[in-house]
Amino acid sequence: MIPMLNKGKGAYLWGIASPLYDRRGSIVGAIQSIRDITDRKQMEVALRESKDYLDEIINSIGDPMFVKDRQHRFILVNDAFCAVTDHTREEFIGKTDYDFFPREQVDVFWEKEELVFQTGKENVNEELITDPQGSTHTIVTKKTLYTDASENKSIAGIIRDITDRKKVEEDLARKNAEMERFTYTVSHDLRSPLVTVSGFVGLLKGDLDRGDSLRAFSDLSTISEAITKMDRLLVDTLKLSRIGRVVNPPENVPFGQVVQVALRQTAERIESRNVAVYVAGDMPKVRVDVLRIAEVLVNLIESSVKYMGDQEKPEMDIGSRKDGEETVFFVKDNGMGIGPKEHEKVFGLFYKVDRNSEGTGAGLSIVKRIIEVHGGRIWIESELGEGCTVCFTLPLADY
Repeated sequence: MIPMLNKGKGAYLWGIASPLYDRRGSIVGAIQSIRDITDRKQMEVALRESKDYLDEIINSIGDPMFVKDRQHRFILVNDAFCAVTDHTREEFIGKTDYDFFPREQVDVFWEKEELVFQTGKENVNEELITDPQGSTHTIVTKKTLYTDASENKSIAGIIRDITDRKKVEEDLARKNAEMERFTYTVSHDLRSPLVTVSGFVGLLKGDLDRGDSLRAFSDLSTISEAITKMDRLLVDTLKLSRIGRVVNPPENVPFGQVVQVALRQTAERIESRNVAVYVAGDMPKVRVDVLRIAEVLVNLIESSVKYMGDQEKPEMDIGSRKDGEETVFFVKDNGMGIGPKEHEKVFGLFYKVDRNSEGTGAGLSIVKRIIEVHGGRIWIESELGEGCTVCFTLPLADY
């Protein structure tokens, strides 16, 4: 191919030269054929530029994209797809999902793709994938059938990661359910003292009309107790509603230091029951609202003391342990224990294992709310008669 000028303009010429022989076989000249291929070269350049332009557009899209042939082999992936999978474009081309993802996930992918190949209908599906770091993501994949001029079929797909959105939706659903339970519980438990007051006001009037002062004073005492109970319920309800809105700045503090704050506040209760308290000495630093976490520990310590039962040698352990990569803090006692069916119920607002016990039953609800506001979780490990361990997680200090 010979680039040449044609009337002052660039041109591409394609030439072939062959030797010219005489009768004796000697080369006496050459025969040359020249063809102007400028139009073809311009088309090739335009096609290459068009492909480069298309690649730029595809790679500028933030959502991962891919194209697969009828055998589910990758024939195109964009930069975003490579980024989320931590593989290069060269690694993908010609390979299938089975070379990169868990088999059980790929089986689901291919089942959906086969529907597209067979029906020609676009498929939008929510799927789970595991990234190279082992984290699971929720994605929405839109897969569309493409058929070229030669009737070759392929699938074009675009992916959107909705993991964060799903978490928000789940949190919202959980909070809505929690709000419904909260509204029902508050209305039910607050109404109970009002019913008591209302009923005994009627009795009080009758006793006064009859001049029965002894019964009247008894009625007044019951009314006073109901009002006190309602006040406590309202105070605890207000306290629960304020958690997460009224926040003290988080501090990096040794967890053992927070424990000592809580033990000083509960010393009288502990001594009255002769509880032996053991505190681990190797607990890590946490980044927390110290006053709130001290409140958590006060609630847990008082709850343990309250439900020691008839234990002759009541004991309590406060410490931490490693569960894999997670640090778990705990308050453990050798008291009455809690049956598995009540492990979740005890965190409900105003729920009490013993309805006749002191307090409103809001303590563990407040504890759970404080832990969750800190980004942690809380649970119970216990069996009836075998003591109780309340476990929870907290953010560790950022050094």
